[in-house]
Amino acid sequence: QIPQDREERTTRIRLALQMSAANRLLVTAIDMGFGDYVQTEMRSFHAEFQV
Repeated sequence: QIPQDREERTTRIRLALQMSAANRLLVTAIDMGFGDYVQTEMRSFHAEFQV
């Protein structure tokens, strides 16, 4: 049960990180205006989190 708990906690942390990174990305993209910036950042975001 302990490994399962650890895995679940890791999954939650990873989800939280993805959400905060996505929110930060969205805010920055809105500030800068959408376009090439968003394409570039989304690529690095997907690479970073292996989405």
